[in-house]
Amino acid sequence: MNTKSFFISSIIAILLLGLLGTGSLSTISQTFAQANDTSTDSNDSNDSNDSNDSNDSNDSNDSNDIPNVDYSTVLSGDQEVPPVDTEATGIADFSPSNDGNGIDYTITASDIEGATAGHIHFGIEGQNGPIVVTLFDFDSPQDEVSESGTITSDDLSGTLEGMQISDLVDAFNDGNAYANIHTQQNPNGEIRGQIISEQLQEDTEEQ
Repeated sequence: MNTKSFFISSIIAILLLGLLGTGSLSTISQTFAQANDTSTDSNDSNDSNDSNDSNDSNDSNDSNDIPNVDYSTVLSGDQEVPPVDTEATGIADFSPSNDGNGIDYTITASDIEGATAGHIHFGIEGQNGPIVVTLFDFDSPQDEVSESGTITSDDLSGTLEGMQISDLVDAFNDGNAYANIHTQQNPNGEIRGQIISEQLQEDTEEQ
């Protein structure tokens, strides 16, 4: 019951008191006191529920629902589309960051010449797709690749721009993301590898 309603009820009580006599004062007072207590309890309950809802919402926003799973890939020229004849090879590893809001990565390559950039692309095996994460972008071509960092939602581009890290992880799980290293000689990509969970790799190797 709000202040205005309680004030009106009090006036009505006074009028009733004049009609019914003083014997009814105690009963009327108790009735309105109980009504006021019930209203207060209801408001307190609503405030508590609102607070809990707010906390739940904050917890949801803080979490990107990133599973504690490691992903990796071995990059080679024969996985490019079309295949590239090269001696270069590479390895890329991905794992959830300690704060759960990003993905830590390392990417290396050997026997490579004129490396210019490394990306994660959105696409299934055997098909080319758009860039969704830039892993490195050299100012000048390099003959060695050994880079690391942390991917956050701010780093997502192309198909995943404006989305969450969990959406990138979904692409990993769906087999819909690959790592690609570009070179001067092969600007579309010299070595490539589909990103999958390490557990899936182990299961595949055992078959």
